[in-house]
Parts: sequence; structure tokens; C-alpha cells
Amino acid sequence: MISDDNDKGNVVRFPTPAGKMTAEECRQKARDLMLQADGTESVLEKARLLREAASWLEKAKALEG
Repeated sequence: MISDDNDKGNVVRFPTPAGKMTAEECRQKARDLMLQADGTESVLEKARLLREAASWLEKAKALEG
């Protein structure tokens, strides 16, 4: 995950994978991040993971058109 500066609320820029990810792969990535967030004690880490998951869900929605 790459952000424009150190502010936690920035938009995520996705790395370009070797092959284009499908909407289902993006949703699976979001699910994995949400499960990881459920298992963490740190509120800041949980918030970061959930923001990243939301970004992946937005990407999946965009891919579906």
C-alpha cells in the first residue's frame, strides 16, 4: 500500500500487478484484511486495515462497472 503522505486518511494507490485483478480477487483481498483486522488488538492498526479493505471493495465495484 502506497499513500501520498503520512496522513492516515489518504487515498490508497494500488500497485500494478503482473496480471489484472478481477473483482472477485479484490473482494477476497478485502475479506482477508477484514479478518486480519478482527484479530488485532491495536485500534490504529484495525482502522488502517479496514480503510485498506474499503479501498479494495471500491476497486472491485469499479471493475464490475
